[in-house]
Amino acid sequence: MKGRWLSFAALFIICTFIGINMFKVPPIMGTLGETFQIGSSQLSWLISVFTVAGVILSLPCSTLLNKAGPKKFGIFLMLCLVAGSVIGTFAPNYPVLLFSRVLEGISFSGMIFLEMVLVGKWFKPHEMGIPVGLILCTTTIGQAISFQIAAPITARGGWKSLWLIGIILAVISLVLYVTMVKTPKEEPADEAAGAEEHAGSLAQAFCNKRTILAGIMILLAAVMLYTFLNLYAQIYINLYNVPAGDADFYSSMFGIYNIFTLLASGFIVSKFRNTARVILISAIAATAVMAWMYRLVPGTYILHPLFSALIASLLLNSIFTMPAVVAAKPSLRTHTVGIVNCFYFVGSVISVPIVSAAAEKGGWASTSIPLLAVCVLEIVFSVIFLLMWKKPAAAQQKLQQETT
Repeated sequence: MKGRWLSFAALFIICTFIGINMFKVPPIMGTLGETFQIGSSQLSWLISVFTVAGVILSLPCSTLLNKAGPKKFGIFLMLCLVAGSVIGTFAPNYPVLLFSRVLEGISFSGMIFLEMVLVGKWFKPHEMGIPVGLILCTTTIGQAISFQIAAPITARGGWKSLWLIGIILAVISLVLYVTMVKTPKEEPADEAAGAEEHAGSLAQAFCNKRTILAGIMILLAAVMLYTFLNLYAQIYINLYNVPAGDADFYSSMFGIYNIFTLLASGFIVSKFRNTARVILISAIAATAVMAWMYRLVPGTYILHPLFSALIASLLLNSIFTMPAVVAAKPSLRTHTVGIVNCFYFVGSVISVPIVSAAAEKGGWASTSIPLLAVCVLEIVFSVIFLLMWKKPAAAQQKLQQETT
């Protein structure tokens, strides 16, 4: 498609702005807690509710896209982002602020699905490696930027000044999407036939045991990832008495490292014919890195985010490549992606509440119990998945022949 890289550049900026909006809460949780007189559990929902919409939208997203088309669907997502930012800025109480995060979350979760659809329309299968690697980096870039700017902006102008910047970014995103993001025109389809086909295909995809296993593994990986993304700073502050500014810096390093590890992990995964082995090795490494997080010394504060970013990237990249391989037939791939995405969002939603609840009951040192349990479960399901893995090289070769 002509002008695809210009459209991709606009999409990259939009997704980065959405990431900044998503992670504006974690760096100023203390300020929000004092302002609205709420505790850690309620604060954690300001983070996790942002992805609740992902659980709801993951499965019907393909149908919504087919009916509305990428352009209209994307504009709807941008309007949700603008509305959420505006409502949040003038929120008089916690419930209204929470509702505003739901609206912002719709834009985030919907864009995760839409961005892959658009990249698939702009680029041929053998050209998608670099665009996909870049677009996956936008969330971590947004996280890194938020952790660098949120606290200073809030200190100077209050928390609402941060939300006002969010409005500006949301409006820019809407304008960019309307004017710069080009989408191929879709041919209208028979709605009744399409609905029947969607229901049947989704049911068939759910019956695939390897699809469900991939979903469970991505759920567990998401719990790890979103703990790192949202609570790294709190762990440094509460476990090691690191000053808030330094803790935010170490936390932001996870996002910065993740930019490079996401690209590197794609190269690593492509070199292994048996991707299930990569998942298992990554799960074992994740257990070691998670245990290490509770035994850090000052000289390793800046190193741990590098290793956690690497294992998180390897897990995500290797598991997210599974839908195309485990799908029983090509027509089920989209629904398989939707199912795996749904599990991913469930993990992202429950991660912060689980860890925060453990911290409230037994202190931050006790958060090692649920997190290490997640890592052990990841190993167990990875072993099961590896035992079920059959002829991955042949499946990959067949996939490449079908998509070229």
